Amino acid sequence: MRVLTLAFLVIWVIPVVGGGVYYGFLAADQYVTESRFSINGGGSGVDLALGGVIGGTSSSYSTYAAEYIKSSNVVEDIRAYVDLKSVFGKVQNDPISGLKPEATLEETVEFWRNQIKVKTESLSGQVTFQLRAFTPEDSLALHEAVLAKTEAKINEISDRMRQVRLQEAEVAVARARTALEAALRDLARTREKHGILDVELSIRSYEELIQSLRSERAKLEQRLAVSRITTPNAPEVTILASQLDILNGQIDALNAKMASQTSGDAESLAAIAVDIGLRETDVTIARTELVARLADLETATSELVEQDMFVEINVRPTLPQKATYPKRWQSWALITAAATVLYLVTMGLGYLVRDNMG
Repeated sequence: MRVLTLAFLVIWVIPVVGGGVYYGFLAADQYVTESRFSINGGGSGVDLALGGVIGGTSSSYSTYAAEYIKSSNVVEDIRAYVDLKSVFGKVQNDPISGLKPEATLEETVEFWRNQIKVKTESLSGQVTFQLRAFTPEDSLALHEAVLAKTEAKINEISDRMRQVRLQEAEVAVARARTALEAALRDLARTREKHGILDVELSIRSYEELIQSLRSERAKLEQRLAVSRITTPNAPEVTILASQLDILNGQIDALNAKMASQTSGDAESLAAIAVDIGLRETDVTIARTELVARLADLETATSELVEQDMFVEINVRPTLPQKATYPKRWQSWALITAAATVLYLVTMGLGYLVRDNMG
């Protein structure tokens, strides 16, 4: 019987009475400020995606803002302007709720996370931020300081990424320009090797020359045919036939130069045209690449002067009029329920052990 009485005292009476005393007389009032905001501004490719750190739409910035508010970084940034130990240590009789003066950074961060609630809506990117402090003025002032530091941090990241993109664009332009210069030098060497600056112009010149020789050959063939009929034994027939052979040889040589029938003949205009055409294609590709990289550089440069990101506050924090924490009755009822369940379980186990031993 004495054991049961002691168990009742330890398991039920002390927690329930202690909880009632604490939440009824000692627990410090806490005042909640709430804001709802989203990140807007910029509008460039950089401001809609955070490179290798964050990716996606502007809601990615909202996600980062929410994570920043919950991080140790915001605690360190805020501590430079606000004495958090003083703000969260304003409790007189409450031995539990306040932040201890000797708290370490890790303990301060853990306490901070218990004093805030942050939720991000995935579709709209809106962030809901709640903060609890022990006076209405401290809750509002600290809330506004966090919003200001969040906006500054977002702009810091945005500026850094713009600088990185600008540097990458400059490197890409330099690389593309080097490639174009190399392609132009290769094209110039190829033209110099073949002694041809413009293949199409050379082909037209050859075609005009061949057409002229064919016209002359037709006239010569006509004269030779007439001479063979009228004066077959005259010396003129032999001379005309010799001239005709020479013309045919010239025409055949030009045709061979235009498009050699011998596989692998690098001296034909067709082979030269292929060789030079490949080099010209390389130049065209390199020039197109340079134009694209210059466009990227222009975009990256313009992004440097675009509007910074800003916190668009949809619901602004206001000075709380009454304390909403702690939830005194709910907390005490929870302690009572837990103590009752634990006591009943202990009693049941006690009777079970006694019956087995008996």
